Amino acid sequence: MSHYFFFSESNRIKQQLALFKNEVYFEPGISLFCLMNVTKRSSILVAKFVARFFKIFHRSKKIVKFLLFLSKFVANTDNMRFKDSKVKGLKIQIKGRLDGAPRSRKRIFEKGRIPLQTISSSVNYSLVHINTTYGAFGLKVWVFD
Repeated sequence: MSHYFFFSESNRIKQQLALFKNEVYFEPGISLFCLMNVTKRSSILVAKFVARFFKIFHRSKKIVKFLLFLSKFVANTDNMRFKDSKVKGLKIQIKGRLDGAPRSRKRIFEKGRIPLQTISSSVNYSLVHINTTYGAFGLKVWVFD
């Protein structure tokens, strides 16, 4: 029965992200989307996924399409419905010299809620540094289960 949940959820997500089906990050992104519901500490998985493809595409025009994929990925997290777990909020922040700009900028993708003021809530946090030819980027991920 649990396999049916994964199959139906992944098909629904594939339909919503069909624009990116020919990209190299599409299938790993769908797998990550399903893994976020199974594992409790999924912030490091999301951070490593974003860091890997950001480092590959940061100097090309494909970075714009990857960031669009990332925004749609985050926008679909509130629709996750699996057996027991549900991600209530996801926030991804990339900070650095985007597109080789002389000044640092910040891009934030968020959906749902991230309660950072309460101790009792289960918020997973991950920080990853990405070294590129434009300098170092900071990537922060918050996942609220």
